[in-house]
Amino acid sequence: MPETTPDTPRGPAAPLVSADAVRGALADRGLGPDVCRALEVLDETHSTNAVAIEAVSGAPGGARPPSGAAVLARHQTRARGRLERSWSAEPDSSILLSVIVRPETPAGAERLGLVPLAAGAAVARSLRERVGLHAMTKWPNDVLIGGRKVAGVLCQAVTEPGGLAVVVGVGLNVRQTHEQLPVATATSLAVELGAAAHAVLDDASELAADLVAGILAAAQAAMSAGDLGPVEAVMDTLGRRVRAELVADDPSRDVTGTAVGLDPSGGLMLRTDSGELVTVHAGDVWHMRPEEAPRTGHNDHPQAQPASDAPRTDSGGAA
Repeated sequence: MPETTPDTPRGPAAPLVSADAVRGALADRGLGPDVCRALEVLDETHSTNAVAIEAVSGAPGGARPPSGAAVLARHQTRARGRLERSWSAEPDSSILLSVIVRPETPAGAERLGLVPLAAGAAVARSLRERVGLHAMTKWPNDVLIGGRKVAGVLCQAVTEPGGLAVVVGVGLNVRQTHEQLPVATATSLAVELGAAAHAVLDDASELAADLVAGILAAAQAAMSAGDLGPVEAVMDTLGRRVRAELVADDPSRDVTGTAVGLDPSGGLMLRTDSGELVTVHAGDVWHMRPEEAPRTGHNDHPQAQPASDAPRTDSGGAA
C-alpha cells in the first residue's frame, strides 16, 4: 500500500466518529447512562450549537437533556464562530460538537463567564493527553499548536425553566491537508502528526469522548470553584506582548501591552508601556512579535473595558 502524507488526496471520507463508539467511550469515562443515551451524531446540520440550544429551550417540562448531553455532526452548513464570523469545512474533516453544561450551584450560575476559558483549556489538555501535541490556548479560548489555530470554541447561554445552561461548541481540525486549510495561521491534526496521524484520522471517537467529558468536567469545576489555575497553565498568551483590538477597524481603540494574568472573571490583564493596568473582557487579541509596532492610531492610555453582561466571551470555529 502506498504511503500517505497530510498532503495526499484522500478518497471519500469515512465517518470520523461513531455514535456507538463515542457512547461506549463516555461510559468508560464514568458518564452516566442518561448522558450516553442523549448523545447524537448527525450526518449534517446547520449548526450543532443551534441543535443543542433548541433541545434545551424547547424541551417540555421534565424532558430537558442532561448536563453533558452532546450533539456531534459530520458536516455543518452554517457554522459560525467568534464575533459572528462564518467558517466551513469538508464533511468528516473536523470534530464538530456541542456540549450542554449547567451550573451545579447558585454560585456557579454567577460564573458562567468562565466556561469559555475552561472549555478551551479542556480541548488543549485533551490534545496533549490523547495525541501528544503541545496544544496551548490564546485568550480567550482559541486552541493553538505551534502558534497555529487547530480548534475554536463558541459558548452560548440559554435560558431554561429554573435557570441557565451553556452550550459549548467546538470545531477541531482533524483531517485537513495543507491545501484544505483556509489560512496560513490554521493547522490540523493531520498536518501536525504527519505519518503518525492515521490512528486519529481513521476514527476520532475516543478523542471526541475526551472532549465531551473534559469540557463538562472543566466547565463545572470552573463554575463551582472559580479556579482559573487550569486555564492559566495552558494559556500561551500570558507573559506575551499582545495587541487587543477592542473595536474592529478602529486602531485608535487598540491596547498594546504585556499579558500579566487573568482577573477573577476571566478578563485578560495587560500592563501597557506606560505602566497602566488594563483589563480586556472582549475583542480580538493578537500575539505580537518582538519587533512588531502598534498599529497607527494606537492609544496608550485607554480606559479599562467593561465586562460583557452575557457569558459569551466566545471563540470561533477551527479555521
